[in-house]
Amino acid sequence: MVITARTAHGILSIEGDTESWRKFSNEGWTATRRLIARSQRWNGSLGLYDPATTLFSPYGRLLVEEGRLFFDSEKDALRYLAVSGDYFQYVFNESGLVIGLNIDQVAGHQPTRSVQLWQIYIQGRKPVALRGGDDALVQVSGGNSPIPETAAPHPAPIGQAIRLGDTEYAP
Repeated sequence: MVITARTAHGILSIEGDTESWRKFSNEGWTATRRLIARSQRWNGSLGLYDPATTLFSPYGRLLVEEGRLFFDSEKDALRYLAVSGDYFQYVFNESGLVIGLNIDQVAGHQPTRSVQLWQIYIQGRKPVALRGGDDALVQVSGGNSPIPETAAPHPAPIGQAIRLGDTEYAP
């Protein structure tokens, strides 16, 4: 499966070849990472992550978060995206597939890149017309395991609770 997103930093491509391997490509860089499954919820998600391969330097890293997020309402989903929306400049499609990309440029060093990939569920279902969603900005192709239309959160301990903003995110 390949997810392509038109972000403020150009076109980002995320290719999944197994359950945990991902290839990330953007203008001028490509990185392949094996993501780690979380054992407890972090900001609402019990998904996959990569804290970065370079532990001793903040430069030239790729930080990745991926998972499903469950909300009671569209308003709550958009309030969640508002918490980090300025940093990630999220783009998402009408079915709630969200991509966030931030590139921190550091003089004299490789930039640090942060990627977030979320599938939003509202009352256990993928949205069909998430407000602010644009199907031209986030597209999915290939793959033989589509993102499920319905899902329920798996029980898991909470490491950091989900945070909702005071306002709704508007791309």
